[in-house]
Amino acid sequence: MSCFYHIWNEKFVSDRLKWKPQQPLYLLLLRTYKLSQNCEIFYRREYGGCRSWIELTQPINITNSVPVFTDDNYQRLSAEICHILT
Repeated sequence: MSCFYHIWNEKFVSDRLKWKPQQPLYLLLLRTYKLSQNCEIFYRREYGGCRSWIELTQPINITNSVPVFTDDNYQRLSAEICHILT
């Protein structure tokens, strides 16, 4: 199984750190889940702009969602990423 840690490459990160050296970059380990049914989220003006997170106006049904990675794979990948950072 292939896994990409992030879409940013080394040059982008370097440029970002030069652009805003007083604002650090943060790392979040997110666990993703596959929803049991498709969900369409329509664009709203308040979702626009440069944002890391948005509050959806309508809840998403997460009943019967399943993790994309098994517990073992998620733990292994998390440990690998933490090892890279230390």
